[in-house]
Amino acid sequence: MRFLHGTPLIVLVGLAVLAVLAAPARALQPGKAEGELSLNGKAVKLIHAYAVPGQKNTLTDTDDDVMVVLTDKPLPPDARPTAKPSEFGYSFAPGVQGIVLCIDRSSEPSHLVVHHADGMYFRGYFKGSENKFKSKRLDKKGIEGTAYISEPYKTSKGFSYLYNVTFAADFPAK
Repeated sequence: MRFLHGTPLIVLVGLAVLAVLAAPARALQPGKAEGELSLNGKAVKLIHAYAVPGQKNTLTDTDDDVMVVLTDKPLPPDARPTAKPSEFGYSFAPGVQGIVLCIDRSSEPSHLVVHHADGMYFRGYFKGSENKFKSKRLDKKGIEGTAYISEPYKTSKGFSYLYNVTFAADFPAK
């Protein structure tokens, strides 16, 4: 048996493994995302997160949805969501791919737009769909959680998408 400073090496390795497993998951910094959007089986890493509260939900006729924008490249400063939701359109700068997902007051996705190299797919408003959101934090300062769908969604335009992304985003200052 091998020893290091009088302690069996296997014990030291076991303690190191336990320390790694017991460590809390690393929290994402605001403005960051980890995950991907798959378009027709081709993965796009989503690494940037933006969010703004007060988005209009036409199904409920309320202004309390949170718009979350998840992208593969940073949005130019003048194209980022601001404190006024109506100022942010659903189109991205050329070459930027990602999703716009609105979360309603019950922490359920209510609206989805997918941006990809060939254009944009507007999923529209829905309730009780395959789109899911697992909230970690949703308060007056921002939103954190994981947005996903479990199975590829086939669109009427002939492409399919799948996403699973964890993100953290603070709301812009008013």
